[in-house]
Amino acid sequence: MIPEGVSGAEAACRFTVTPEPQAAAGPGINGSAARSRPQQPEGDAATATAFPTPPFSFVTLSSQSRSFLLPQYIFVCTLRIGANRITTVSTHAEVIIMAILSVDGAYITLEAPFHPELSPQARRYRGRFVGKGKWRFEAKWESDLRAMCHMLFGVDGRPETVADQVDLTVAVEENGRSPLFRRFHDDIYLGGRQVAGVLKGRLIPRPGKGIRFVRGEPLLEHKGLQWWLWIPTGSEFIIRGVPRMAVPFMESKLDGHGRLLTAQAA
Repeated sequence: MIPEGVSGAEAACRFTVTPEPQAAAGPGINGSAARSRPQQPEGDAATATAFPTPPFSFVTLSSQSRSFLLPQYIFVCTLRIGANRITTVSTHAEVIIMAILSVDGAYITLEAPFHPELSPQARRYRGRFVGKGKWRFEAKWESDLRAMCHMLFGVDGRPETVADQVDLTVAVEENGRSPLFRRFHDDIYLGGRQVAGVLKGRLIPRPGKGIRFVRGEPLLEHKGLQWWLWIPTGSEFIIRGVPRMAVPFMESKLDGHGRLLTAQAA
């Protein structure tokens, strides 16, 4: 599936999105089962300055192209620069956008995941929600919006800083005062990322997007019609795709609640 109506430098990367193929019979490289490769589409012509040096970051793509990237799908990106053609094939279990500000003339667009404090903060700057995780503001609020991104997500909203990502391993060590990893009728957030939530209507705890528990798991404690969501002390989880710029911010949020074990390139 290739998005239509996309042209120009932003659309120089076009996608074919297909379900991840099943392993074919017979051994492949290093004894693993071989996989068939999806068809690689041709990209539009683009200048050498339109995109950064490969590998290409997800944030260099247009928002319309991003909307076609689905969880647990393979996407193929082919870029043509003059007579040269560069193709990248990647598989992503989760695609997470972390507070990207796009300045376009008299307006600024903020693309960010849901955060419980985002809506009241955006209203302070007369932000208008336009759907699909996007807010629109007047350009005069740019410096205030970057400060807001720092406060909520630990980033400045620039695509290049959001693109430099690491995977963080966190250990939960609550000290008993105002616990971060225990919430009443609410999801658990750490530095703008949802660590755990509850399936509405079924009251089943689940990890947030891009979160993988390696020790322990989210638990739900019922008291009549009320419930608490919590992550026990001693649990460990990995947060995938955290901007490197946000690591100190994450560590500050963990003070008294846990500690950062590792930070590895995503």
